[in-house]
Amino acid sequence: MNFLTELSDHSIWISLGLLFLALELLTVGFFFFFLGIGSLFTGLLLLLNVDLSVSAQITTAVLISLGSLLVMRNPMKKWFNSNKNGGYHDFEGTIIEVSTWNTTHQTGTAIFRGTQWQLRSNSELSAGQQVKILEVDGITLVVEGV
Repeated sequence: MNFLTELSDHSIWISLGLLFLALELLTVGFFFFFLGIGSLFTGLLLLLNVDLSVSAQITTAVLISLGSLLVMRNPMKKWFNSNKNGGYHDFEGTIIEVSTWNTTHQTGTAIFRGTQWQLRSNSELSAGQQVKILEVDGITLVVEGV
């Protein structure tokens, strides 16, 4: 534990910020992200030789974390929720060819933009048939015959 006493304050805050950002990759909700922002900002201030007491460092980290949370959380949630289907709305209306089709389950596959996609339809389809993409439902293209 002797190495901890030899670390500079800015190194500790920057390391803590990076740890929080790494933890965010394992969780959802952006909680650790904002703690990471506050910690990195505090570490940056100390790196720039701003003289802060330990209590001022903690206060700065907390205030920056809370401030960034209040300012950025809702816009970030809106942005991520608007891209729920990965921005695949531009797929809608595209004509593709069915590779395989299971008439019993009304499902099949197609190669589209270099990727094999699952297909689902209420229409009677067959392999080789042209279909139009109606929507993207997760990893499945909902299609209809043309």
